Amino acid sequence: MGWNLLRSVCYFTGSRADYGPTRPIVRRLATDPDIHLSVIAGAGHLVTEQGGTLAELRADGLDVDREVHMVLAGGTAAAAGKSIGLGVLGVVDALTQLRPEVLLVAGDRYEALAAVVAAVSLPVVVAHYGGGQLTRGSLDDRIRHAMTKLAHLHFVLTEEDRVRVVGMGEDPENVITVGPVTVEDGELADLPDRVELENDLGVPLGSPLVVATYHPVTARPGETIPALRAILEALSELRDARVVLTAPNLDVGGDLVLAVLREYVSNSDGRAVLWPSLGHRRYLGLVRCADLVIGNSSSGLSEAPALGTPSVDVGSRQEGRAHPPSVVHSVGTVSEVREAIRRAMAMGKTAANRLSGGSPQLVVDEIRKRSFDGLILKTFHEGR
Repeated sequence: MGWNLLRSVCYFTGSRADYGPTRPIVRRLATDPDIHLSVIAGAGHLVTEQGGTLAELRADGLDVDREVHMVLAGGTAAAAGKSIGLGVLGVVDALTQLRPEVLLVAGDRYEALAAVVAAVSLPVVVAHYGGGQLTRGSLDDRIRHAMTKLAHLHFVLTEEDRVRVVGMGEDPENVITVGPVTVEDGELADLPDRVELENDLGVPLGSPLVVATYHPVTARPGETIPALRAILEALSELRDARVVLTAPNLDVGGDLVLAVLREYVSNSDGRAVLWPSLGHRRYLGLVRCADLVIGNSSSGLSEAPALGTPSVDVGSRQEGRAHPPSVVHSVGTVSEVREAIRRAMAMGKTAANRLSGGSPQLVVDEIRKRSFDGLILKTFHEGR
């Protein structure tokens, strides 16, 4: 089949936050004989402090066709806003050169919003994965809903998410429930075990093992540092625990979070270690080995349950997002976090906590087979 007969798909990824949840989809797109896949990588993937995750895409066999540098230093709201502008400029150039039929984006980050805005003035269908969710403690909540209104095709995780997207005036025919696809059964056998992780990280993991990821609470910034300090104080009381911390994302306030984490590690007598980015495979392996995941990352509500590891979600960042019973929520005080840790660790490891698996192939099939005629000119769908 000639290239002119292939469906041309471009995937944009801005960080580990959107690549991890969509990795099974993208790997299928890359190997589908009826699809020509191009990849635009930008933002956090190109920032050294985020762990140089561009190499992870290439290790997964993806050809990165265009790189878009868009992150301005400074850690301020103004810098973030200007980064969106730079992202729009860069992605417009990339899309103009690559000329895809459809742009696939995921999640709710500002860099993904920039990619979608770039596609608005071009004849490119936008397919969005992860719309309809709620995270009331994060500015990502507004970004996600804005992306929904700019997108043409919607792949959502739950029926509740589908109801919200349709309620925003999107045509029900273009809203498909596919479920979470973060961890596939086939991936489990390939994840590193405890011995491999210890050799790779260069530290004994011990027991209990705690994995912690904490991001700025962008909608309520005054909550960020007090809640983080509450988490770290509660973890300090677990005297025998090995704590593996991962760096925050590139949100406003991330530099303050990173400073507190570094201080904690320096005063932890070797109990805690901090990694800029563990990479997808290593992170999932660590979560599977862990006795507890804690913080305010979406991974505590998705990857951790999928791997049978109890988790504690602290503060308001993920407020409104669906989660299974293995996730214990806590407000950001030391006593509340301490009690949440006790309850979560009392559950122990159990496969019963696993979320029902999604269907990454359904996303690929819809993108490959669906007619895009008439999708570009969106209309508000009046509900009946």
